[in-house]
Amino acid sequence: MPLPLDPIGKPARFAWAAGVCLALGALVFASRLWLLQAWGTPVPYWDQWDAEGALYRAWLTGSLDWRQLFAAHNEHRIVLTRLADLALLELGGGWSRWAQLGLNAALHAATAGLLAAAFWPALAPRARIGWIAGLAALFCTAAGWQNALWGFQSQVYFTELFGLVGITLVASVPPWALRWWIGWSALVLACLGTAGGTLAAVAAFAAAPSDRHGLRGWRPFLAIGLVVVLGLALQPTAPHHAALRAQDAGQFLRVLARGLSWPLADSSWAWIVVQLPLLVLWIDRRRRGVRCDPAERRALALAVFAALHVAAVAYSRGAGLPDARLLSRYQDPLHLALAAQFFALLRLATERGRPGRLAALGWSAVVFAGLLALTYHALIAHLPFKRAQDAAGLDYIRTYLQNRDPRAFPPPSPFASPHPDPAAILRVLDDPVLQPVLPRQFFQPLP
Repeated sequence: MPLPLDPIGKPARFAWAAGVCLALGALVFASRLWLLQAWGTPVPYWDQWDAEGALYRAWLTGSLDWRQLFAAHNEHRIVLTRLADLALLELGGGWSRWAQLGLNAALHAATAGLLAAAFWPALAPRARIGWIAGLAALFCTAAGWQNALWGFQSQVYFTELFGLVGITLVASVPPWALRWWIGWSALVLACLGTAGGTLAAVAAFAAAPSDRHGLRGWRPFLAIGLVVVLGLALQPTAPHHAALRAQDAGQFLRVLARGLSWPLADSSWAWIVVQLPLLVLWIDRRRRGVRCDPAERRALALAVFAALHVAAVAYSRGAGLPDARLLSRYQDPLHLALAAQFFALLRLATERGRPGRLAALGWSAVVFAGLLALTYHALIAHLPFKRAQDAAGLDYIRTYLQNRDPRAFPPPSPFASPHPDPAAILRVLDDPVLQPVLPRQFFQPLP
């Protein structure tokens, strides 16, 4: 039988759990600050020059209106990121990529802490030690380094965080209670992060209680369905990305299989192992005629959320992914799924005794070896390359600002400068409205 939840009303137990979860969040935040200190840069990257430059210019000239906040950005409407960037611009008095990266780190740490808290009461005391250790290993790795070092990607963290909050509360409290409405509102906010927020609302159907007798029992599902309809209505089309879509079913399935196999990204069949704990847990509950409790429904919903995310990436970017592997910036939602699988593993290990514990150790060793491999490759290959690219980009910018010669930038290239088209950078650097808020590092003399 599923383990009963601990009584939340005991102050000492609640304070201990809160302290552990806060400590986990602090550890994850510190690990991301190290990543920023070691590999970060003040230079905006790619879409930031176009999208943020136009946003800041509209704000500084007083011409910004709500339509620009909701304007399409590729397949998304990144309302929360735009609002956050404007807040950071005002609070910091300038265009600070460091502040954006710090926000990304804080959102990532908050997701880890809330995830720990969401499942803490549903685990046995000994299993909680493994739960916190596993989350620390998962969220402190450099697997999602692209989003961590790209200030513009707060959109991903907003969607992940609000999706987690929405799914957790929808599954945990009776419909129409205050916390249920907070969860429903979080799902709405997730839709304003990226188009992936709609997937979180779809996954919330798996988390909601299954009592659907009569119209009253169906009303919570109708309310969640409204969020899905809202998300679909907000989702724009991006015809210029049509060439990146999967060209056939085989290409789609290859990306899907490797995405579901994460972090064992080199295999197209490892998904059988990675997805096994929740599958075994669900089959066990069905075989015994036992309903999944709220914690188990949350775990299933997070796995569905990540699977839908992988399917969306496989469809929309299948033709543009080398070796059918998800790029680092597509991997952050998979942290939630892997944590859900780990929770199911700990549940099964507690219920099955010694055989269950041995199986849990084997699964954990295989999966965390994959995380270590991803981190190793990031540290020895991807991050050094990006640091060299960023250093060259900063030199190009400083050289241009000193002599105003466009030849300071190399010819258009996806890799040679902070934007594939140097003209996009020049438009920002030459704009008299934006010049006062540009990063101060741009105006330092060349070494």
